[in-house]
Amino acid sequence: MAGVFYSAAQPFVLAELKRRKTQGYVNSRKINGCYITIKSQRTAPVMQKSKDLDTGQAIKDGAGMLIRGALDVTGILGGSDSWLGEAKESEAMSETNNQVGTKIVSQGELSSLASTDLNSRYATQTGRPTPSITKLDVEMSGDYGSLKKAILEIKCFDKQSFEEFEELYMIPGTELNISFGRVGQSGPANNGKFNGVVYDYSFKINSSLGYDCEIKAVAKGSLVTELNVMSKISDDAREFTSDFAGLNESTTVANIMDVFDYDVQDKMDDHEDLSSDEAYSFSAYPCAHIAGTDCPNAAPEPANDNMVGGNIIFASLGYIVNKLINVDLLKGNIEGGSVNTKEISYVCNNQVTVGKSYGKIFSANPMKVLIMGTPYKYHQEYGGTGGGAIGRFFGASKIWGKKFPKQNGNQVVMGGNKAKLGNILISRDTLRSITGASDAGGEGSKISISTFLNKIFEKIYNLTGGAYDLTVTNMTKQQASHYGYTGNTEGKMFVVDRNWVPGAGVEKIHLNASNATFDNSTRNVAITGKVPKDMAAAAFVGGTGTVSGKKQGSVEVVKGVRSETVPNLAKIRNQLITSREVIHDTGYNEESIGSAKSNLKAYVESVVSTRDKATFRKDMYPLELTATLEGIAGIQFGNACVTDLTPSRYSNPKGGLPKIVFTVSKTKHSISPNDWTTDVDTICRMEP
Repeated sequence: MAGVFYSAAQPFVLAELKRRKTQGYVNSRKINGCYITIKSQRTAPVMQKSKDLDTGQAIKDGAGMLIRGALDVTGILGGSDSWLGEAKESEAMSETNNQVGTKIVSQGELSSLASTDLNSRYATQTGRPTPSITKLDVEMSGDYGSLKKAILEIKCFDKQSFEEFEELYMIPGTELNISFGRVGQSGPANNGKFNGVVYDYSFKINSSLGYDCEIKAVAKGSLVTELNVMSKISDDAREFTSDFAGLNESTTVANIMDVFDYDVQDKMDDHEDLSSDEAYSFSAYPCAHIAGTDCPNAAPEPANDNMVGGNIIFASLGYIVNKLINVDLLKGNIEGGSVNTKEISYVCNNQVTVGKSYGKIFSANPMKVLIMGTPYKYHQEYGGTGGGAIGRFFGASKIWGKKFPKQNGNQVVMGGNKAKLGNILISRDTLRSITGASDAGGEGSKISISTFLNKIFEKIYNLTGGAYDLTVTNMTKQQASHYGYTGNTEGKMFVVDRNWVPGAGVEKIHLNASNATFDNSTRNVAITGKVPKDMAAAAFVGGTGTVSGKKQGSVEVVKGVRSETVPNLAKIRNQLITSREVIHDTGYNEESIGSAKSNLKAYVESVVSTRDKATFRKDMYPLELTATLEGIAGIQFGNACVTDLTPSRYSNPKGGLPKIVFTVSKTKHSISPNDWTTDVDTICRMEP
């Protein structure tokens, strides 16, 4: 069992490394040449015109024409222009262009495996060579391996070849399918691929009057993350009321924030005046719910309400990801023409979007983020005497979500030994604040999907005391299976908790470059060690500096003697009850919310073991390992690695401390016609 942040390499990677090791040094050096093949394709939308007649307007225009005709025929008082003013043309007929498909406008293929005989190699009008691939770099980097990009270097030897090549490969938005590997070697470890979209290019004329070209491409999933979350979506006749406080004007849905309002009005009958709670679940999508409740009298009115009655409307994280983003935005947007967004989707469900279940967790500000409870106590209580009956009797408390439908516990966050984070509720105010859509029907700001989600994740992290630290990452099918996900992982981006690192004892990649344990695949290994700032500070003031990371207890020096106060767990838990009382009693002000954040943080740290903390991505040992291998495809973010070059104090620690392990954070393949290397960067953590 393992997760994306700590996992075994794919079986074919481990098998290939073992095969190379058993070959011996001499045979392992006998590696065939390398190949690079590039296939390009560019498409254009197929548009179809359609006309739409506004019948009501047409009737009005027709009546007006009849009246004018009568006045003009009789000539009464100078005719229609004298009575009605200058005539205007009818606007009843409107015309739109709708995309009904795509067509291929160009295709190309260039390969280092192409024939090298003279007739083929010099088959140009100028008698100069055809374009040649000189180098390919394929890199996995970014947060948690989410950014995949490629850089191609190509030589064109004359102007004509360059212009033909430019048309096929160097236009932004062109799709590239690149395959690379070792000539004559079978298996996925010796043959890699990259599918992406051109986003940048450059060229310069060299001393031989040829053209040195560079093309940059990014994987489709990486490109989609930068799509404007407020992109316009296709007009499918959905209309919603955008101003209940005014004249009840109707607005056509234009972006996903409008879709949210439309769904609320369509599915929640009492959304205009929620004197009691109401909610709706979209059964077609995992963890997709919307809900609403009356705003507490003690709290400030919702800043971006427009739903009348001081109501607070919520959307679950699953609804935001699985419906608004995956369906309404990626499948319905009309601005993402540079990439087929319909091939990409995010995954947020009760299999992968999970975390540690905390019995007493809640949100420090339920008006922004609402954390519902367990199947036995689904709602959350804030206010006097802990939100109990006495407080409610005197009107001094608020029960959030008391009447939200539970659907057999499918909407709860704290269920069993895992928290179902896709069910966390985010308020409409929060979403519109992030997107800049302050009013219903407003266009909002230009903000990428990645930034939009990260800002939601940041809200969840801050309002739960750091209990849940969500991010988006790619996963192999093997990594996803450890979460219980068995579907296809191609084109999928998974919403996962960085604090949830399941499993232990996975098989590791050995990066050994010493003579005694040389693995016949590692060319070079580098290890650097540095003292973290907190350890250095502790040593500077007289401490041992042997422990890094946040302390649970407070440390002080009294007359030169170190004194450490062990946290009182009962006090920490009692402070949580006090926080929920004070938040409501003080009108949900920033001071009480800030105090609740601190108490939640103390609670989270008090119930997480030292070993669990060490397996979190952010609690690292002060070591960094980089290695250069003979080219091998398939190494992924989070793959566990070890090396025999690690100092013994880390590899065989004393006093029962856990061993360390390195996990991959970045890879880079560098391929030329005669060589292929794979550079691996790692971070260091305790072995789970």
